[in-house]
Amino acid sequence: MKNVRDFLTRVDQRNITSNTQRVLCRLLHANGGWVQGDDICQTVLSVATNLTEATTARVRDLRKPQFGGFPVECRSARQLHRAGGQKVFFYRILPERVTVKQVAKTLGMI
Repeated sequence: MKNVRDFLTRVDQRNITSNTQRVLCRLLHANGGWVQGDDICQTVLSVATNLTEATTARVRDLRKPQFGGFPVECRSARQLHRAGGQKVFFYRILPERVTVKQVAKTLGMI
């Protein structure tokens, strides 16, 4: 496969079982665009009482080597000149900075 975008089109979403995997897919499907934390919360099916904390924890997990060591970027709405100020955060992963092998391993496909 050429790249991460091609790989993602072949991933069966029914095999995505963990919230960390769901967050990774949501960020990669944005094709390098910024995704608001609230949008990621809607992706994560969690029993946590505070979905925002659970979601940001999964984003932090993606940065750890055991979860792929992905280069997740984070900016406040203010930094991106968007509504929401300092308390609204956006995240992104640039697909060209990750490998298919890295994604496949995190998704449990290898």
